[in-house]
Amino acid sequence: MSSHILVCPFRKDVFTRFEEKTFVIRSDDPNEIASIPQAVRDSNNTLHSVFLTLDTPLSRISSFEEWKGIPLSLQVPEIGDFLEFAKRLHIVQGLNLRVFLPLEKEENYLSLRILSSLCIRTTIVFGGRDIDWETLSDLVTYALLGKVPHAGIEPFHHIAETYAADRRTEIGTVYFDDPSRYLHLDDRGNVSLTSGDLSAGRFIAESISDLPDLENCPAYLERLDTWKDSLLQGADCACCEGWRICLGRFSSRRNHSPGCKRFFTEFIELVEQYQSMREKLGVPCRA
Repeated sequence: MSSHILVCPFRKDVFTRFEEKTFVIRSDDPNEIASIPQAVRDSNNTLHSVFLTLDTPLSRISSFEEWKGIPLSLQVPEIGDFLEFAKRLHIVQGLNLRVFLPLEKEENYLSLRILSSLCIRTTIVFGGRDIDWETLSDLVTYALLGKVPHAGIEPFHHIAETYAADRRTEIGTVYFDDPSRYLHLDDRGNVSLTSGDLSAGRFIAESISDLPDLENCPAYLERLDTWKDSLLQGADCACCEGWRICLGRFSSRRNHSPGCKRFFTEFIELVEQYQSMREKLGVPCRA
């Protein structure tokens, strides 16, 4: 359990209960970001990242200079006014930053590519809206095989670096949402295995101290096996070549938003091309 990263809100009464742990601190207040690293250090813990979620477009954020040196994951609804954002581009490019953009807005397919081309790391938030699989396919081709230098687009880059044909590829780690690596705490310290469980109020313990042997916790072990559900519930997923990286995440959409099978099958082909190119260049992928 000691190796798990703890995801929790910026509540000192939560993370100061611990020592020598690593934290992702969630926040929705840009004014408190600059004070988070020192607060975590003062508690004798380590900051993995700050995860800031805002309803404000990227172009309207004025706090970038205060965030220098802070590992920051920033989820915003859109870029907004690009000309206004361009005025702060030189500052943003100097940050330790990943921008999370949801596919709820159609223009964000292009925005992800634009930010990547500007060497700003990005992450796709899939959300609940129907996905334009064809446009997403164009984006992954650019992300993995584009010849012009650009920043990584997640989870594409993570998959390309870690994929192997003989095992599943977990993308939850990109979203701080992989129970084999992360645990989620609410503002009282109750423990959930995923962000979805946290939102739904599903907890496996009232405190981390109640989980001295997580590897033998029935709820934890059951959660690690949920990837099997899509195979048991639907023949479409069970026979899909792309399942090794999708793991059934989009199975509930396949009737009204077809295209996931073709996308993920072609995605694997692109990943294999990417890995072959890296091998020829003598650049190993991550294990």
